[in-house]
Amino acid sequence: MIRLLNLKKTGDLITGDYCYEDKNDIGNFQYNIKNDSYDSVKYNAQDEKYNAAYGFGRIIQILRQMVKYNRYPDHMVYMWY
Repeated sequence: MIRLLNLKKTGDLITGDYCYEDKNDIGNFQYNIKNDSYDSVKYNAQDEKYNAAYGFGRIIQILRQMVKYNRYPDHMVYMWY
């Protein structure tokens, strides 16, 4: 499960914070809609420790759907199994 927090769309950019499960270990990102890529990422401590971007494939899927449906909530929870 990934929680996306403080989501904000400004022009061609979506910025926000993320964390996994019920943890308070927060990272953030800036996604460029036009380029379909991240302009910047600050990994949370878990991702930094294990040199992994575990959820970023999932996060980009969520962001692409937000763009596709032109819906930009300020927070979102995404679960998968």
